[in-house]
Amino acid sequence: MFARGRLACLPVARALALRGQPLGRRVDGVATSKTEERLTVTNRNRVHREQPTPIRVIVSGTGKMGAVIMSALEASEDFELVGAVNRGTSGDALSVDGRKVEVGHAVSDIARWDADVVVDFSNHKWTKDLIPFALQQGVRPVIGTSGLDVDWVRSEFKKAPQLGGLIAPNFTRSGILLTYLARLVAPHFDFADIFEEHRPGKADAPSGTAKATAEAMREARREDFVRSKTELHNLEDEDSTGANFGGASIHSTRRPAGRLCRHEVVLTDGSDTLAITQDTISREAMLPLILESVRMVIREPGLIVGLEEKLGLPQPSNLATAAKGDDGTSEESCRSQVSVSASKERPRLLSSTGATRELVGVD
Repeated sequence: MFARGRLACLPVARALALRGQPLGRRVDGVATSKTEERLTVTNRNRVHREQPTPIRVIVSGTGKMGAVIMSALEASEDFELVGAVNRGTSGDALSVDGRKVEVGHAVSDIARWDADVVVDFSNHKWTKDLIPFALQQGVRPVIGTSGLDVDWVRSEFKKAPQLGGLIAPNFTRSGILLTYLARLVAPHFDFADIFEEHRPGKADAPSGTAKATAEAMREARREDFVRSKTELHNLEDEDSTGANFGGASIHSTRRPAGRLCRHEVVLTDGSDTLAITQDTISREAMLPLILESVRMVIREPGLIVGLEEKLGLPQPSNLATAAKGDDGTSEESCRSQVSVSASKERPRLLSSTGATRELVGVD
């Protein structure tokens, strides 16, 4: 009776937290708001909590991708969109699904909102300023911006090891699987090309996914691919055979094509060819893993690089050694780990579509 009477004297949100009831729901005829829920999250940097309710999020970059992310955050009870930052944007506020959201124009504006996480899909120059400042403020970064040196990002996180963070070249399941499968099969082929296609106006090339895929394949092979040498380039000072990374040729195109992006990996040994293709149709394809990444950086300290392990994909080890049979594993048994087969007649064997999936917590 004493405990019950004590609960009755506390604010509604605090009482619900002590009872162990979910927040933001109608309980005993009383509706609690996101603001009321936040009252239970005091001293969150000193007291261990699995997850603030809701998670307070800033979006960095208010372009098309940023707008999609903000709408998803606004639609979910798990998150509270507390502000946005974007260099060059006019105005001090924008409307997100009918609600006014404050906008800052400098990295330092992150300090205005007492946020838990900042989600960044912007420009690599801006992001290089954002990451160290966010960590200084105790704000956990989720980074989708490409063009960053991952080793530099790791060095920044060493200054704030108690904070979680994530950087990933791709937030679509199909894009992550493309890199994963390319790494698995890379030891079996001598030649490799990577084709990436994006909308006009993309600031960097090649894409983060294309670069990460080339790195993964080179790591799996433990040696460069074979690359033909061109004696004469007919366009002065231009290498039309593509950028060279570990012997793989990377080709970037920028054009409107009715989809957000396409990546294709083509591998051959001269007698047969394997192609792995991935299409992302819309930005909404990224939302489930972006939202889950926000939850992850609250739960887990330290920097997460990439999302393969978080998808539960088995992490291959010693692929090159296994392919060569040096450890007693036959090349045939190594091939059996991948549920794709090569064909002399059809080079396009695997298509993994990044079309919009059912969104978690998004109407």
